[in-house]
Amino acid sequence: MIRQRGLLKAMPPVNIYVIPGENGLIFDAGYGNRAAIDQLAAGLSRIEAICRKRSVPFNITRIIPSHTHPDHFSGLVKIRKRFGTAIVLTEEMAGILRTKESYGKTYQNQGSGKYYFPASPLKRVLADFSAQSVEQIFDRFYFSGFIPSPDMVIKSRTTIRINQRQWEIFPSPGHCEDHISLYDPEAGILFSGDNVLRTITPWLGPPRSSLTQYVNSLERLSELPGLKLILAAHGSPVTDPKERIRELIEWRRQRIAGTLEIIDKSGPKGVTLAKLLKTLYRGKGRDKFFLAEGWVCLTLDHLLETGVIRSFQHNKGLRFSINKSL
Repeated sequence: MIRQRGLLKAMPPVNIYVIPGENGLIFDAGYGNRAAIDQLAAGLSRIEAICRKRSVPFNITRIIPSHTHPDHFSGLVKIRKRFGTAIVLTEEMAGILRTKESYGKTYQNQGSGKYYFPASPLKRVLADFSAQSVEQIFDRFYFSGFIPSPDMVIKSRTTIRINQRQWEIFPSPGHCEDHISLYDPEAGILFSGDNVLRTITPWLGPPRSSLTQYVNSLERLSELPGLKLILAAHGSPVTDPKERIRELIEWRRQRIAGTLEIIDKSGPKGVTLAKLLKTLYRGKGRDKFFLAEGWVCLTLDHLLETGVIRSFQHNKGLRFSINKSL
């Protein structure tokens, strides 16, 4: 494992996993700035030295990201140029990462904006400015390189031979719609990307996350036969994978129940997204509101999709109440 630092506090350290051998692979590409690529080069040199001492071949031929958030794909182009590794993408990733424009379309949905309805002219201007600012931040700090011509495009559910073992690649959406996992059933090792982290709850938020898909993916991961170890994209390894997955599922269920309780107490008049946030995070700072807004929106999406709640306009605002017709 190579732990790569970001340039800013908001860019957390990311783990890049190297599977050495005669036909080795790198899982996740990390950040694309010069310092990040230098960190990767130093890490690869250390791993190569260890392999040499153990008489293990060191031939890294391919790199594949777990999903298309910028801290996982930004280094792809520069890594290929510097180390000659072929870029492998799933069909979904290839479509998204083809150009800057195709990538930008995945963020066109303003997420929480649909729940602050109707938006004032000022809010629309601020939303447009925010979208432009995000794009500039990506260009400046992530150095995102887009891939019009990946070296290999694969199905999101397939097998891949790494050295002498057959690994499983399968979709695990939730944190991101194109998220995949890499599993070695022989060793019971899962590369989980951002879906399962050891000490923190994975971030979820619109427009590219889904709470329903996330819980479904966690349940499928918990059923993997022989699962012994999870190597996450951030933080340290998860040595009690089944228990940790159960904790994450239960945490989400509790948060859904807490949100539903507030909506229920609001009665027929309903509650707005802003009121939900203030109630859930009473006394917390604006930074907490900013981080929490995403998962609350996804919870509303989930409850609306399942028909548990309904939305309606009231006094020029969008509100949510329990669906009494069930």
